[in-house]
Amino acid sequence: MGKRIIPRRRGAGTPTYRSPSHRHHGAVKLPDAREPGEATIRSLVHAPGRSSPVAEVETPEGRIYRLIANAG
Repeated sequence: MGKRIIPRRRGAGTPTYRSPSHRHHGAVKLPDAREPGEATIRSLVHAPGRSSPVAEVETPEGRIYRLIANAG
């Protein structure tokens, strides 16, 4: 008998194919577009599950958002 095909092995959800959730920094959410305002970038962090970095942005009220950092 042969081996199982790769998609069938991945579907079993073994630790080899699971996403390492302990390495993620948090959910990336956009702020409400109806309330315009200014914010400062606190830091740029590497997101293991993405090809682009994540920017931590803080508003003057003290709210912190995580956004996908774009170039430019």
